[in-house]
Amino acid sequence: AARLDPRDPDVNLSRARILLATDSPVDREKAIEVLMALTASDLDSKTAAQAQNLLGVAYYKNGEYRRAMGAFDAAIQLDPGLRDAYDNQRAAANAYESGLR
Repeated sequence: AARLDPRDPDVNLSRARILLATDSPVDREKAIEVLMALTASDLDSKTAAQAQNLLGVAYYKNGEYRRAMGAFDAAIQLDPGLRDAYDNQRAAANAYESGLR
């Protein structure tokens, strides 16, 4: 059987996506841990942007809209072509503003 390298950024991005897809708060926290470790490592800008975008999704699902917006901003800075980050940032900003009303 093939073994996945736990240091491989693509493996960790996939792991985080799977954890986020369950909608379990426990799995979401695990995804945040994986993504925080990933963003602290040496990545190319496109991979780092994907990690920041997923981190933003995790924060968004937790209702942490300001943190989500920060992660989406970081993703956009790293890869201005990552369209999902723009859409996600708009959703987080709208949710944050709705919470202020």
